[in-house]
Amino acid sequence: MARGKSRSSIIQVTRKYSIVVSDSNYTVVEVKKKKGQEDVITPLTYHDSIESALTRIGKLIATDALISKDMKLSEAIETLQIAINEYKEEIKKAVPNVRVVE
Repeated sequence: MARGKSRSSIIQVTRKYSIVVSDSNYTVVEVKKKKGQEDVITPLTYHDSIESALTRIGKLIATDALISKDMKLSEAIETLQIAINEYKEEIKKAVPNVRVVE
């Protein structure tokens, strides 16, 4: 039995992270934009659900916020809260009827 051509599309979640949706999975990718060149897309993780892919992006955003500079624990907690809340708000705006778990 011959297999058909695989289909895929890209959902831009943030400027840095997107999800490639294919017939078989959801791939979280990092998109690096280079002036005058094509975007460089690096696959990071593979998921069997969109929810799992969105959760992974949330964790990547939190990690990005923490590795931006050295900080005290109280600053790290505040930085995480801000990053996570901003991400939750973006999800709520994109999908108003979704329940974001606290």
